Amino acid sequence: MVEFMLVLPLLLVLLLGIADFGRVFAAGITLEAAARNAAEVVAEEYRRTPPDGVYADQTLPAPSPGDPAYYQPLHELAARTACREAGGLQNATFDPDTDQCAFDPGAGEAMPVFLVCIHDDADPLCGESAFGATIPPQCSALQTPPENTMEGGTELSRYVEVRICYRFSMLINLPVLPLDDVWLQKSRVFTVAYYPPPPTPEPPSEPPPPSPGEIPPTPTPEESASQSPEESAAETPAETPTPAPETPTPAPETPTPSPEATP
Repeated sequence: MVEFMLVLPLLLVLLLGIADFGRVFAAGITLEAAARNAAEVVAEEYRRTPPDGVYADQTLPAPSPGDPAYYQPLHELAARTACREAGGLQNATFDPDTDQCAFDPGAGEAMPVFLVCIHDDADPLCGESAFGATIPPQCSALQTPPENTMEGGTELSRYVEVRICYRFSMLINLPVLPLDDVWLQKSRVFTVAYYPPPPTPEPPSEPPPPSPGEIPPTPTPEESASQSPEESAAETPAETPTPAPETPTPAPETPTPSPEATP
């Protein structure tokens, strides 16, 4: 019994650590999905209504400076989408009435914390956190805000970046052991798709009509071989058959009656 009592705390810590590992893994997957879905929603909305026109070339920078009145709804759309998906986590401060992760006076923080940036060389709000939340010092990936340049995307186009920071609480909070709160940070980007219109084919050029008295050029053997029998027949003038010389038809001979014998 004494040995069991001595080993029991270590066994409990080991079992709870295994359980916490699974919870941390599941929370990380949730945050990754939330960041990616938020970036995709904003990229599709940006593609439908870009700041420089419906048919703008997304491989070029947007008109600068950007209008905050245009970019603010896009940032809020990304934050609401990510907050709604991560609202089921333990420390999330998601409020269904306002549809945002607002500041919770009881917890003393807003969780998760989001940064949204549209990389089009014009977004002026890349350094502002969503919902005006204070970025904790443990969120190192959010301390340095992203720039709105178009470098680093998945392809040569404008793209949206969403960063998330979340405080995960362990089942056993022991500051003397590595079982304290874990800060999870995720970042995902999504390209603003650009589908250029197909090039318009040029009409085939026709040769000029021959001048009066000019002999049309004779096609080369290669051109003649590439032409179909119908085209060759249509281009070759029909030859007039030469009548054959008439052969006189001999008149039928009249038989001469033989003289009758006299009796």
